[in-house]
Amino acid sequence: MPSLADIAQKHYQSVSPRAAHKQTPQPPGQGFWSELANTGQEMNYKNLGTTLGSRVRKMMVDPVVQGLESFGKGIRGEEITLKDLQAIQELLGEVAGLGVTSTLAKAGGKVPDDVLASFAAWHGSGAKFPEFKDRFLSSGVGDQVYGKGHYVATDKDIAEGYARLLGTQGVEFRGRNYTDVPSEFIQTIGDYIHEGAEPQWAIDYVRGELKDKFMQALKAGRDDQVDFYREKLLLLDDVQPDDFKRARDEYLYKTTIMPGQSPEDYKFLDWETRVSDDPKTDELLYFSGLMDEIAGDRTMAGLTSHFYKGKDIVESLEEAFDPDTARDMLWDAGFSGVKYPSRQIFKGSTAPGPQDAAPNYVVFDPKDIRIDERFHNDELEWYRGQHGR
Repeated sequence: MPSLADIAQKHYQSVSPRAAHKQTPQPPGQGFWSELANTGQEMNYKNLGTTLGSRVRKMMVDPVVQGLESFGKGIRGEEITLKDLQAIQELLGEVAGLGVTSTLAKAGGKVPDDVLASFAAWHGSGAKFPEFKDRFLSSGVGDQVYGKGHYVATDKDIAEGYARLLGTQGVEFRGRNYTDVPSEFIQTIGDYIHEGAEPQWAIDYVRGELKDKFMQALKAGRDDQVDFYREKLLLLDDVQPDDFKRARDEYLYKTTIMPGQSPEDYKFLDWETRVSDDPKTDELLYFSGLMDEIAGDRTMAGLTSHFYKGKDIVESLEEAFDPDTARDMLWDAGFSGVKYPSRQIFKGSTAPGPQDAAPNYVVFDPKDIRIDERFHNDELEWYRGQHGR
């Protein structure tokens, strides 16, 4: 059994360590007869006949019936689900691959985008770029705590939260941080800009407030306040929108993850799920040798899989090596990234999202992310709503 160091050395000797997923062989003893003998219900001489019949039906008859029913929906032009597509693939065999969707298309079936392996996700940033690149990793917010890679959210609101956070990290007034300027109304304008307002809007808003207070003082005959607010208004006349500069712009990217790939082409390691509860994860870690090495030996691997979650796998590899090596080793094992719980953005900090919130993803390879649309400042719905536009 190769050591973890041997696996890492093999990775570094590879010309393209993340060039392609490895083909995972079938486990020894996982053929028809072993599956027949290990499918759920315990067998004994009293229930041998009925149990075998039930297992044969589940293994051979039910998949065929489900596959035919799902294929019929496609032929009739009805919308099919991911479960339908998987049933059709099982019916036709893995050799069909993406050919299943083209067959249905020729037959008039409607295959919605979410049936394919690719799915929509969002990315909030303070930078404008045409494509995701590894050299910009860690240039945003956070410490890549869910693994090294490119972070996206399936919930648009979460990505917009990051766009706000990254796009308003600093505001300068004439080359100085606005908070260092000894002027109350300059700091008020800077606060509005820091929260997302455009400079002209912020200046006009503060000017309007000063005018209101000036008129109130004038009506009340309070000459000292009249002079005070008149002076402020005269000073404000000298302030221009270009005097304020944001440290970053605010961008929201609509992306497609794993574009053009079939449901069997990728697997995301689930941060919160035990390895033993996810057969595909268990299989990839077992055949790559990573679980054996993390657990210490083959004997302990099975026990460890009952306690370790995706979180423990990522953290164990990063502790033994480094985030870059951990990412590449997980990729070589067959994982395209990490799926982790949604986080909410509030006043520059993060908090756990609701239990049923849409998940976030870490994508290891930037080529697995396609940018479909990019939105900037006033094009963001929350931005327009905040400023009445």
